[in-house]
Amino acid sequence: AAEAAIEFLKRNKDKPFFLGCGFVRPHVPLVAPQKYFDIYDRDAMVAPTFPKGDLDDVPKIIREYKANSRYGVTPELHKGLLEAYYASISYMDAQVGRVLDTLDELGLRENTIVIFSSDHGYLLGHHNKFQKQHLFEESTRIPFILSVPWMDEPHGSATSHLTELLDLYPTIAELAKLTPPDNLHGQSLHPLLKNPETENWDKDHVFTISRSGGESIRTHEWRFTHWGFGKKGKELYDLKKDPGEFTNLANNPEYAEVLSKMKKRLLKKRDEAGYDPKRYK
Repeated sequence: AAEAAIEFLKRNKDKPFFLGCGFVRPHVPLVAPQKYFDIYDRDAMVAPTFPKGDLDDVPKIIREYKANSRYGVTPELHKGLLEAYYASISYMDAQVGRVLDTLDELGLRENTIVIFSSDHGYLLGHHNKFQKQHLFEESTRIPFILSVPWMDEPHGSATSHLTELLDLYPTIAELAKLTPPDNLHGQSLHPLLKNPETENWDKDHVFTISRSGGESIRTHEWRFTHWGFGKKGKELYDLKKDPGEFTNLANNPEYAEVLSKMKKRLLKKRDEAGYDPKRYK
């Protein structure tokens, strides 16, 4: 992928271009050249921790899905898994670096928007689970980095505002001075690029879907998730008191009002997205 991207840049350096470059790693199988494994000390790897019985209060439909009860990863194997994951990331990072170096070599960096992102997060033993297709924070949160060289914003700054991948389309359109369709669901990130702490950003929740009719809505304070489109169990987490999402409050009557509000927000977001549960099993 890096080789193809580099050749593309060389062929198109004298005209406007859009390049989407996808890297497979890190993804199973976790393979990389030996030198990237040599960066890491397997014995020094520290596995994520979680309370005993963490999954006891999670809906049955998702409880054992990709859980360690099916993989049998021992503590020693877990260290190797982490080493391989980090090696795969470093291998991928090196390829990204080659593409960015080519931008510099061709004199394109100062006139090129660069976006680095991913389609999902990854569980590496968090909640005693592995891989994707869950709706915990570790598997829904992603890297999301934008570089717009000609803007005067403070480069290298982060924002605490909530954003979504569907915000990319309107953002790129505005930055490239293009007129996007008026029916896009996302919001241009331009205000955040100018000022990461701006108050001119009203998105206060994000929506994620997964397998088994899994849908999740997250605000700064809460995450509400249900499965089977609401028929196979639900989860509610207080992200202020329980950022690790270890205690499911969905069946706690003290949080019935919060649960009801979050469910209504999820269903409204689903309708806005045009996501029809009848089309999925």
